[in-house]
Amino acid sequence: MNPMEIIAVVIAILTLLKIIMFLFNPKWLMTLVESMHKYIVLQAVFVSIFILVLGAYLVLFLGVVNLIVASLFGMMTFALVLVMSPKLYLKFGKDIIKNRKALIPVFLIWGVLSVWTLWTLFG
Repeated sequence: MNPMEIIAVVIAILTLLKIIMFLFNPKWLMTLVESMHKYIVLQAVFVSIFILVLGAYLVLFLGVVNLIVASLFGMMTFALVLVMSPKLYLKFGKDIIKNRKALIPVFLIWGVLSVWTLWTLFG
């Protein structure tokens, strides 16, 4: 198996385990979320590092154009969760507006990917 397939297998297994846990014991997931909430800064650091490492690998393997399209798919699945929960959607929007500085790393990532994609396609 190549590294991309290994990553896919790990994600597929973790996703199926999460779905099973959600179907049979949703309270356990809430307990996990509540305990993880205490370490939000550590999670942000870990996720940021993971984004950089995985993103670099995916750019090398897929190219920036395919990465930005695949990222859109991920964003749309997240958007579907928000749309299905109107109260969460509004709260999320208000929190984002109130805490815009927290979005700077996200804007930087999307800005770099966008410019890189346009450069690749038209440069």
